[in-house]
Amino acid sequence: MSFNKKLISLILAFVMVLVALPLTDLRSYATDPSDFTYAVISENDKTAELTGYTGSGGDVVIPSTIDGYTIISIGDATFGTDEPNFSIVSLSIPSSIDSISVFALAFLANCSSFSVDSNNTTYSSFEGVLYNKNKTELVRYPAQRNLASFDIVSTVTSIGFAAVSFSNLSEIIVPYGVRSITDFAFAYSSVIERIVLPDSLIYLGGDSFDLCSQLNEVVLPTSLDTINSFVFYGCSSLSSLVIPDNITSINSDAFAVSGLTTIYGVSGSYAESFANNNSYTFIDIGTLTKGDMNNDNLANPSDIDIMLQLASGNQSATAIQLNLGDLNNDGVVDGFDAAALDRKVYENVD
Repeated sequence: MSFNKKLISLILAFVMVLVALPLTDLRSYATDPSDFTYAVISENDKTAELTGYTGSGGDVVIPSTIDGYTIISIGDATFGTDEPNFSIVSLSIPSSIDSISVFALAFLANCSSFSVDSNNTTYSSFEGVLYNKNKTELVRYPAQRNLASFDIVSTVTSIGFAAVSFSNLSEIIVPYGVRSITDFAFAYSSVIERIVLPDSLIYLGGDSFDLCSQLNEVVLPTSLDTINSFVFYGCSSLSSLVIPDNITSINSDAFAVSGLTTIYGVSGSYAESFANNNSYTFIDIGTLTKGDMNNDNLANPSDIDIMLQLASGNQSATAIQLNLGDLNNDGVVDGFDAAALDRKVYENVD
């Protein structure tokens, strides 16, 4: 699927500057129904779909009716489809809306909040984030919500198309229970540095991290078996990646225009053959020292200190640290691992 990749690439430098700037001077507090264009869905039912917005932006309230027609859908081109929309600061959705097209909110690069009428039976909002009604799908995160990290609600099982695109988040930890991440989900987020994906994930869409230029740490789950097209396209800061041995398919352009040079994995795995066939350096993770948290090829008291820092939550484990530091294979690096390493270091217990 294409998401205007060539055009977005051309304006990325512009986006990287403006996406981090709050454009508060664009605020306005009333929306004239005449600011919207629409197409009739049913003359009998007097229903219509929004097709365009011509207003000045700010805090935009979608009307529930225009010219006697009930607005039940937000169409793909309503807020633009070929360049980021920096004019809209917040968006209020009425109870009448029961359908939002896949591209409709994707380009809202300066929105800081979504709100939904409590009587809407299809969509809901929580802390400014747009979900479906029962909060099993993350529909759209407001790109300019003023937080460095984002805790996705625990009921979410899918993350929608471009749902967290253009965001100013530096870290995202996707909770266990999320099974599907749709195309372009985190694309064009120029400050994101770290993403942790859960072991419940079975589908990671193409272009998921398109042009996330600061992304340098990704933890891939053991539940995933495929890395699709352009997932890490343009991730210029991503120099290395741990690929679990459950991965059995990697699209040849998954890392196009990225900074990837080194793949860590299990000897004999698909990751090794992919690395060899695509001129990446492959390092067998089995040859690395278990418990070596600081990459000095030793397991010593310094590594115990790092484990304790991870256990206390003062810092997060990198993918390499997770692989080398999880001594009891429970999926985390914690105090139990620190205790095990302490025994190994001081009591010579293997």
